[in-house]
Amino acid sequence: MIVDGWLLATACCAAGAVAAWCAGPPRGLLRSRLGEPGSRSPAAVPRLRRATLPTLAGVVVLLVWGSRFLVPAATLAVVAAFGMRLAAVHRTRDQAARRRREAVEACDGLAAELRAGQPAVRALSRVAAEHPFLAPAAQSAGLGGDVPGVLD
Repeated sequence: MIVDGWLLATACCAAGAVAAWCAGPPRGLLRSRLGEPGSRSPAAVPRLRRATLPTLAGVVVLLVWGSRFLVPAATLAVVAAFGMRLAAVHRTRDQAARRRREAVEACDGLAAELRAGQPAVRALSRVAAEHPFLAPAAQSAGLGGDVPGVLD
């Protein structure tokens, strides 16, 4: 089968649109590697790789079976991309809610330790034993470092 020029152009445009939509907002990969705030997390890069699978499948369907399957294949690609994006948003919200719960538990534990009369460094180290994300702050406090700077 000979592929028409418009079919190939449509397939490429659809593939690019789906891949761009699944990738999310553009942010710098270099900034994320440097750990700057507001940068794309390293876990966001495989998102683009996951988006290419349904996109490539749609392009193959268009190129092999022709224009008869243009609308169903495009619809399937959009639905698959939307489902993947929705699942990613749900996963991100769950992770954020879990981090918020952990932070509230850590604050409650730290407040309880301080109310019990423990020094701030000892209270932070005890809470860090239960909440590992506070370990760098506890180490910094033990060495007399900048705890708020570490927590940022």
